[in-house]
Amino acid sequence: MDQLPPIDAPAYRLGARKALMFACAVPTIALFGAMFMQLKGLIDVTQFGLAERYLYIGGLSVFLVALVARLVMWRCPGCGSYLGREANPATCRKCGARFS
Repeated sequence: MDQLPPIDAPAYRLGARKALMFACAVPTIALFGAMFMQLKGLIDVTQFGLAERYLYIGGLSVFLVALVARLVMWRCPGCGSYLGREANPATCRKCGARFS
């Protein structure tokens, strides 16, 4: 059951956090696309002077860094609880803080 946030709940901005999430997502998606195309034989990264293993190790490394960054950054500025999978939450589920 969802509780209504209190009327006097503080309002916070999530713009910087969303920008950092976007900055982590773009390289992750690009590297996974390159890894998939290499795996399916659509491209050959050795033609670009890159060993195949470096592509895979780099891609997985970027994924792990982005995952840790998401878990650290995507928190409520008021209470520090994780905001979940929602890209644009209206309120914090734990403390009721509003986001603009």
